[in-house]
Amino acid sequence: MSVKYSTQSSVRNNEIIDLKLHPNPVKDKLFVTSDIDFEKIEIYSIAGQLIKQINGNVKSIDLKYISNSKYLIRIKTKNGVISKTIIKK
Repeated sequence: MSVKYSTQSSVRNNEIIDLKLHPNPVKDKLFVTSDIDFEKIEIYSIAGQLIKQINGNVKSIDLKYISNSKYLIRIKTKNGVISKTIIKK
């Protein structure tokens, strides 16, 4: 599934960012594509525990070793932070 996200209020000027997180639900690898560069990606459990942190621009995130559940992914850009939910199956 690919979705264009309108960024959250923490991103300046409510700009539209072409951000794709796929597949979602994810089994092993989550692919991240966007028209902007990332500074950091953080993945949190529903309880708020930091599960994984990646610095810099990445194209995929290996999630095969995390438990099946729902997670919050926070993507930090030069213009702010985008938060979305992903499901690991």
